[in-house]
Amino acid sequence: MLRDVDDGLALFINATSAKGRELAAEPRCQVATWYPSLQRQWRLQARAEPLSRALLRRHWQRRPRSSQVMDHLYGKGYPQSSFLPDPDDLRRAHGELDDALGPNPEPPDAALALGLTVISAECLQIHPADRLHDRWAFTRAGEGWTRQALVP
Repeated sequence: MLRDVDDGLALFINATSAKGRELAAEPRCQVATWYPSLQRQWRLQARAEPLSRALLRRHWQRRPRSSQVMDHLYGKGYPQSSFLPDPDDLRRAHGELDDALGPNPEPPDAALALGLTVISAECLQIHPADRLHDRWAFTRAGEGWTRQALVP
């Protein structure tokens, strides 16, 4: 889950996920976003760094209850994105854990909030078929950014 947090970007993930394991080994990542109403795509190159548990707690409490329960289930034999032989097993485990967690559970240790420091970005602006698309590269330069046109 990518969110705007305190004037920056944060990625909320679970350490049991493939993404969590990959970022633990190598904190560089890419984020791609598509805005269909603008016909614009952004691809960000970033470095992920852990954010405070206090920030994680604040945002985790806003998550839907089902997602909170799943965050706990990931560490109880249901790692995120793992194969699921019987979906009914997961539904049963989810219901049982939902009852056991109480009304305001804390995030599990495997829940992570990672701040993203954007190093570079590319923007692709899609235009109608009778016009060339525009594409730009943005690179961090000290406190500012440089912009360079790219072949779309």
